[in-house]
Amino acid sequence: TSDTCEIFVWETGQSSFRHFQSLSIRAVNEIHTFLPPSGLEINRFSPVLEAPSASHFTTVNVGSLNFNKTLIVLSGDFYSYIYELTAVSNQSDFIPSSGELIFEPGDKEVVVAINIFDDTIPEEEEFFQVWLKNPKGGAEIGANGYVTITIPSNDDAHGIVAFAQNSLFKQFEEMEQDTLITLNIERLIGTYGRVTVQWVANGSVSDIFPTSGVITFSEGQALSTVTLTVLSDVIPEVAERVIITLTQVSTVGIQDPKRGAIIDPKRAKAVLTILPNDSPHGIVGWHMDSLSVQVAEPEEKSMIVTLHILREQGFVGDISVQLIPKPIFSLPFVNQAMENEDYRLESKTVIVAANMTMASVTLAILPDTIPELQEGFVINISSVQLLDSSLTGGQPSVKRTGLEIAEIMIEENDDPRGIFHFNATKDVSGTVIGYEVPSPENILKLPVVRKAGKFGSIQLHWEATPATASLDDFMPSFGNLTFTDGQETGMIEITIIDDDIVEFIEMFSVTLLGVTGGARLGDDVLVAVTIPPNDSPVGVFGFKEKFVTVKEPQLTGDPGANAFLTKEFAEISGTLTMRDRQSAAVVPIQALDDSLPEEKHQYQFHLTGISDEGIINESASTADITLAASDLPHGCFAFSQELLQIAEEEKWANITVVRSYGHYGKVRIRYQVLNGTAVEGMDFAVMLGELTFEPNETMKTIFTEIHDDDIPEGPEDFSVEITQVELLGSDNAEGIIEFDPLYTSLQVEEDVGLIMIPVLRRRGNYGYVTADFISRSVSALPDGVDYRITNNSITFHHGQNQSFINVLVIDDDEREYDEQFEIHLVGASGGAVLGLHLVSQITITKSDSPHGTVRFLNESRIILPNPNVSLTLSLVLERTGGLVGDTQVNWNILGPNSEVVLPALNSDIGDPVNGYFYFEEGEEGLRSINLEIYPPEDVEVQETYIITLNVVKGETELDPKAASITLIIQKFGDPNGIVQFTPESLSPKYYEEPSESEGPLNIVLFVMRIQGTTGNITVHWELSSDSDTTDDFLITSSSVIILDQQRTTEMVIPLLPDDVPEIDEDYVVRLTSVEGGADVDWEKSTSRFTVFANDEPHGVFALYSEKQSVLVEEDLSRHIQINVTRHAGTFADVIVEYQISSSSQEQLIIPVNTVGHLLVKEGSSYGVKTVPIHPQVAFDSLLLQVRNITTGLTQALITRDGVYGSVTVIWTSGYPLGAVPEFLRPGNITPAFGTVIFSHGEPSRAIAFHVTPNPSSPEAFAVHLSEVHSNVSGGVRLRSGFTIAEIEPMGIFQFAPNSRHISVQEDVQVVRLYVQRLLGYQSNFTKVLYQTTAGIAKPLEDFESVHNGELVFGPFQTEAVFEILIIDDSISEGDEMFFVNLTSVEVLATQEFDLTWNPRLNPEFSVASVILVGNDIHHGILSIGPAVTYTEEDSNNSIPNSVLIHIKRTQGFVGNVSVAIKTFGGINAQSGIGTSPFETVSWVSNLTWAIEGVDFEELTLSVMLLDGEGESQVSVRILDDDEPEGQEFFYVILSDPEGGAVIMEGNDEYGFAGFATIVIKGNDLQNGILGFTGEAQSGLVLDEDSEKREVQLIVSRQPNRAFEDVKILWRVTFNETSVILQKDGVNLANELVAVLGVVICNANQTKCTISIEIKPDNVPEFETSFFVELYDVSAGAALNDSSRFAYIFIPESDSPRGLIYFAVGSRLAVAHKKTTLISLQVVRDSSTALSISFGYTTQELTRPEAVGRITISPAISGQDFTRSDGTLFFEPGQRTTVLDIMLTPETGSLNPFPKRFQVLLFNPTGGARVDDIYGIANITIVSDSNAQAVWGLADQLYQPIDDTILNRVLQLLNVKVVLESTEEQLAAVMYIINKVISEVEKHPLTDTNRNLLYEILCALINPKRKDTQGYSFLADITEKFAFSLPIGEMCGSLGERGKTILNHCPYIVIMAHSWYPQQINGHIFYGKDGDFIRIPERLLEISDSPHSKDETCWFIQFTEYSSQQWFVTGDKGTALKNKV
Repeated sequence: TSDTCEIFVWETGQSSFRHFQSLSIRAVNEIHTFLPPSGLEINRFSPVLEAPSASHFTTVNVGSLNFNKTLIVLSGDFYSYIYELTAVSNQSDFIPSSGELIFEPGDKEVVVAINIFDDTIPEEEEFFQVWLKNPKGGAEIGANGYVTITIPSNDDAHGIVAFAQNSLFKQFEEMEQDTLITLNIERLIGTYGRVTVQWVANGSVSDIFPTSGVITFSEGQALSTVTLTVLSDVIPEVAERVIITLTQVSTVGIQDPKRGAIIDPKRAKAVLTILPNDSPHGIVGWHMDSLSVQVAEPEEKSMIVTLHILREQGFVGDISVQLIPKPIFSLPFVNQAMENEDYRLESKTVIVAANMTMASVTLAILPDTIPELQEGFVINISSVQLLDSSLTGGQPSVKRTGLEIAEIMIEENDDPRGIFHFNATKDVSGTVIGYEVPSPENILKLPVVRKAGKFGSIQLHWEATPATASLDDFMPSFGNLTFTDGQETGMIEITIIDDDIVEFIEMFSVTLLGVTGGARLGDDVLVAVTIPPNDSPVGVFGFKEKFVTVKEPQLTGDPGANAFLTKEFAEISGTLTMRDRQSAAVVPIQALDDSLPEEKHQYQFHLTGISDEGIINESASTADITLAASDLPHGCFAFSQELLQIAEEEKWANITVVRSYGHYGKVRIRYQVLNGTAVEGMDFAVMLGELTFEPNETMKTIFTEIHDDDIPEGPEDFSVEITQVELLGSDNAEGIIEFDPLYTSLQVEEDVGLIMIPVLRRRGNYGYVTADFISRSVSALPDGVDYRITNNSITFHHGQNQSFINVLVIDDDEREYDEQFEIHLVGASGGAVLGLHLVSQITITKSDSPHGTVRFLNESRIILPNPNVSLTLSLVLERTGGLVGDTQVNWNILGPNSEVVLPALNSDIGDPVNGYFYFEEGEEGLRSINLEIYPPEDVEVQETYIITLNVVKGETELDPKAASITLIIQKFGDPNGIVQFTPESLSPKYYEEPSESEGPLNIVLFVMRIQGTTGNITVHWELSSDSDTTDDFLITSSSVIILDQQRTTEMVIPLLPDDVPEIDEDYVVRLTSVEGGADVDWEKSTSRFTVFANDEPHGVFALYSEKQSVLVEEDLSRHIQINVTRHAGTFADVIVEYQISSSSQEQLIIPVNTVGHLLVKEGSSYGVKTVPIHPQVAFDSLLLQVRNITTGLTQALITRDGVYGSVTVIWTSGYPLGAVPEFLRPGNITPAFGTVIFSHGEPSRAIAFHVTPNPSSPEAFAVHLSEVHSNVSGGVRLRSGFTIAEIEPMGIFQFAPNSRHISVQEDVQVVRLYVQRLLGYQSNFTKVLYQTTAGIAKPLEDFESVHNGELVFGPFQTEAVFEILIIDDSISEGDEMFFVNLTSVEVLATQEFDLTWNPRLNPEFSVASVILVGNDIHHGILSIGPAVTYTEEDSNNSIPNSVLIHIKRTQGFVGNVSVAIKTFGGINAQSGIGTSPFETVSWVSNLTWAIEGVDFEELTLSVMLLDGEGESQVSVRILDDDEPEGQEFFYVILSDPEGGAVIMEGNDEYGFAGFATIVIKGNDLQNGILGFTGEAQSGLVLDEDSEKREVQLIVSRQPNRAFEDVKILWRVTFNETSVILQKDGVNLANELVAVLGVVICNANQTKCTISIEIKPDNVPEFETSFFVELYDVSAGAALNDSSRFAYIFIPESDSPRGLIYFAVGSRLAVAHKKTTLISLQVVRDSSTALSISFGYTTQELTRPEAVGRITISPAISGQDFTRSDGTLFFEPGQRTTVLDIMLTPETGSLNPFPKRFQVLLFNPTGGARVDDIYGIANITIVSDSNAQAVWGLADQLYQPIDDTILNRVLQLLNVKVVLESTEEQLAAVMYIINKVISEVEKHPLTDTNRNLLYEILCALINPKRKDTQGYSFLADITEKFAFSLPIGEMCGSLGERGKTILNHCPYIVIMAHSWYPQQINGHIFYGKDGDFIRIPERLLEISDSPHSKDETCWFIQFTEYSSQQWFVTGDKGTALKNKV
């Protein structure tokens, strides 16, 4: 070309040239390539030489001295040149060269020229060397044989710093709260080194913060930011400008500033413009004094209250302020003041004149006499308007939130809490009578009434004072009575104590003492109470037994029918005469016998009166008599015929059951069918197995179906037997009470204490019942002598079926023989009856021998392993209890394994093996037997010995429980052998069940023992099976014996014949245990065999109508419960096909002729569900359907059999490895895997995923279960064959996207439609059927109809096409539509598939619409519009809103046409009538239907358009109501056109269509009435000095008014009536993070939160409070004036009365060991107005403090320092003072350095406070000045720390750690680093400080150091540092070098991350040398939430050490513990 030369290459195997390079050379005559010897290797042309143009050019190599030179020769027309080429790469900084220097005689120096390349690459400082070598002529090379040439940094290697282009100019608004602005600063060209840039702001700097600063670029960093805060205020301001200037740049380590980074002067400034803000016409609000006003209600006349409105900021123009008074709706209704009842607002409009700052509002408080609580109302400044509309600058506004509402509270009045006094009924003497009688009639109730108001909860205190009565006569003597809100009366209850003392009249008084809660006492506050004379000496009468049960007599005079009632002082007649000393009498009651069936009845017997002065005990004056049921009241059941004959052709046999005798109650009878020669299931079938007789029902029928077959048969019979009769809701619903049969006889020791004897309640447990019992002494004495029973009845609560009688057995010291007593159940109440076991006999065994008891103290059974060496066993016995007489006790050893006395000479136990003990009279104590157990000499069996005691002298007894000890010495080796099945019996066996004629089949299994054969052994075995073994085997468990010295035996298991249907049954025979000392080899202890299936096991199936039902669930979903009955065999799972059909002509919910399959599980006689029998996890279905084909949403249900414990299941998309169907590729499924966790008890969980099919290629979609885990022992497993679920394996068929909506012209003649197949391709041939359906277009007129078109898909075919013919005519037509439906799809299977695997159609895209575009149109196309109309429901006047609808006629106007127009709303939609094309409107799906006649006026009319007329109109009325509603919609539709016109299909260019949508906007405050909750109104505390400087205020709205999002505007203020932000020197704008804002409550959200946060500062402030006001809301919502304000209290902060502390430098003061005086500076902060004093004192450390490897010792008072105590003063205005402390090095203690003591400040006066942290000074005494310098750095960290302080400390520390340190200095270093890292955990380090700390650690781990060797503390510090790096990082973010990845230290590499568990699990950390650590795959638990933000974020760090400096400890301990 004209400017370049293009280079092309032709590569081997390519058909054309490839462009290679462009050279900036205009013309090339010749190209000559060469490769110089230097090895210049770059695969491109590069400029090497600039030379004149040449005609000829060549290169040549020539020899020169020791090497060849490459010469370049070129010639032009008039010149030629020769050049020498040296090997230079494109990265070279200089030209490498060599040569020979020749010194002529006399020459002293020769100049060598070195060429330096000048390039444009930024480079740091570099150097190279030039050497002299090979001298000749006798010369030598001196000491300076080389020279180093340094090339300084160049080409702006450290960068040019400038503002980024997008940050040079920025505009922004001052918002209602502080906002952040970010400016980008770039580092252009080079990025070497660390660069610091200073910046400063000029201009309107009062609006931003900060105004200056420093940013740092790390090595390689090219971009940094400056973040500014734009401060909000309320001052009206014009546009302001702020200029940010980069002032200075410095490069770390560069001395020459010219070589460092520079600032680009053109881009050194950024201009920020703050746009104008705030109002010129002012902001209006209530004056602070008017925000909250409290007034009292006047007595007679109205009281006038004046409020003030304040106008702030701008004062231009007159303004009008509108006021609205409202109750405070957040208060209860009784606390809401009402306008014109409680107050009156004189004027609701107030004018504030121009330049005026205040206006008055007059308010009248109205009097009344009604008791009222405190009432409140608010006056809201609703709007502010400018009166002069000609003024500009906007409108005035209402002040910030909270200052537009004034709150007025009227104090409570007219005793609203009530006046309290007694209201007791008194006798003529003015007293109240209280009776001393049995409970509960002895409770005196004194009513107290509450007059006047009844508001609130009140507590009343009362006291009872004795007069002639004492405190023993009544209780309690004082108490409280609580009245709830609204309660008028209450009762004081005093119990008159019923005693046995004869008393005359007594008196006491009850006084009301006081009330709480604001109520008061009335006049009648004292009553006198009289207790009449009581405890008559003539006696109290009553029944002793309250309940008596009697049976009906069997004959006249039957004594068993007599009921005996014991009465005190009774006669044997209707009248009882009480004789002196007679205490009881008997009343016989006899029942009459009859033959009538009768249920149980209850009667009551009364004592009605008594003569003289006797008293009837009212609590025992009645007795209940229960007459038991008799004469079979519930019936006797029998068959009506004993023999029934029926022919097979009759098909049904009806067997009648008759109920005779009584017909009471509901009774269920159960029956069974017994096969005879007829067999159930083959010859007949019986319905159900039970009958239920209702009350009075006497007959029921058993229906038996007779199977009519074609088999010739003789007479056959079967029988039906009634097996059980059960009374439902029986007569004994209350139960039958009796003793537990196991406790009718009981034997206990005397020292047993409390025994509990269970009493049972059988049959029923309805209601509350009791049972009475008595105790009867046999030989044991009651009443605390031998036993005690504290009561005589027990209770059973409703549902309780067991209770206990508690008996206390008395343990005494008397010698006693067996003693007995009995407990008798004697009666029951509450409807219960007594049963059979009514007596429990208790025997107290012999006890307390006077001669004492001898017993062993060891365990009664001791088991010892056979010892390896001799073992001594000590047995201890004692004599206890009585000590009368001398006693001799002999002991012997019986055994081994026998009851023969052990001889002295034996090989097991050393002598002695017997002996005796002697106890003299009165002697007690312990004795011991020491047995020596010998080790075995050879294999030895287990041996059992019994050590027995025998009393041979005296009467001392042996404790029967501890009179002997059984000693078991376990075997040694296997002398008795190891038992197992023989190999022959271990292999599985198979057997046929024998026939009846063959008899039992003996199954023989062989058992053997290996190793030892000593002794007879008994082997126990057990047969088990998952199948039922009943009647299959003669025995299922037994034992066999292997005789001594024999090894084998056989077990015989007889298999029995039967006619029970059975399938293959597997049996397991297990060896369960061995007696005789042998062991079982558990691995060979199981033998298995199988009995083949027999007797037709699979059953006969039937449907019975009475067993079918329809279930309606709670969510109103309905299900047909198909109950298939299975007769005969019930083995194996069986799939039954069923068909649901109906003869009804009405439309059913369930489609007619629906066919399905039902699984009847093995063992089940009904087909409903699978019963889990094993803990398995599986897919519920192996065939998954896509739930939403458009989105691909698919769900799979994972189930488990057995729900114990939690289970974790991992599923994966696709097929398992190797299982993908051939020729198909795996489909895309997201997510690709997941985890499902089953909680305990949870049977199933669903998973959801999305499939994304690719219609262009065959795919297969599946998910499979890959792993399962459980927290339960035994685990869980995947169910084989149910772990892969395939998704639509046969495919989903639908129209292709380009075939779903087709518009064609009529003359196109044919339409091609494409059908595509998605997801599954597992069939050879699939047939899709389709048909056409008429729309407006008609078959045979507009198109050729197709009824059963077929489309066949071949194997793996993704798409097929078919054609529909279009008929062209000349008829005038509009757009016409017809449809093509894909009607069905089926497999033309040449291979077998599961019957349930069927392809299916996508219903969403199974219909294609074909539009024949309007043609030959003359009469027009009709449409309606506009398409969407929004209207309001609420009308501004009484006239309802109307919506105007336009009807258009286009394309033809010939003739008169008409069309029907009607509305379509919710009623029509629900009825399903009138479906129209508007069903395709999707955007209204989130709206609610408007209802005809409720929301709009229903419209149905016909509109006519005359010839030539093109448009008409109709209107629809919108109805207004008061219900809050969201947006609602309805349609106006066109239908039934006449006159040749057609209705528009689709939309025209104006949006008109065949229907129009009307949307009624939300109305009637649909978005709620909003206000603060009660908690926010009552007051929240916002504490600046606390860690949580934020409060959450809850704003709520009504649930029925939460239709849409609502925006809530809030602001803060000191006054509720006007917006005031400054008060008493406090400016809320400076104190709070935000003083106004906006919060959004989302739709359906009833509560939302406003966060108020206070800024932390160090400014002393007194307590204050303010309000948060809700001042505006968005459309559709309103504010609740009574709850617009939230109250917030700010407590005192930052010590406003003065704060005293030690200054920086004195907090951790450091002194040299020779220092004698140290001065500490004390500072007074905050207030300095007063003169104050404070104390100080010195104190020693309480204990040494360990730091690193040293300890800070306590400095000793009097030795290391002089004890000082005293007082210091601050004069007014004085801020600092000095405290001198004397040190005494000459008398220093022997404690090692460093030493430390403290100085404490305390007891300040004048309200000042000593700082909690800095009120203590720690003075550290160190041994040298270097340590003093390092320790001195630590003091800088004892203050609020910022990045500057940290940087200063770390910079100095970085210098200090370069040199090796003493232990004292190292401790200081570690102390400082620890302190820094503790700050890092709160706030992340800057990049500079982070790198400094990293470099410090790097220096300390240098392996060349000696001081830090083994200093493992630094490893812990490094770990803390590593975990601090991700603080503030976004979870899941990758590591950033220099920030979370630090790797430039050669000894430590740190990688730290903030990651989700998914990132951590299985992650691999790679080390520097290729090593790696892999984290376990399941280290952290992962939730099943699909959102990562729901996961917990974790910090993880990986630190790789390349130095063992800190870990060489010098001992065997490890420096790193529990670390990986």
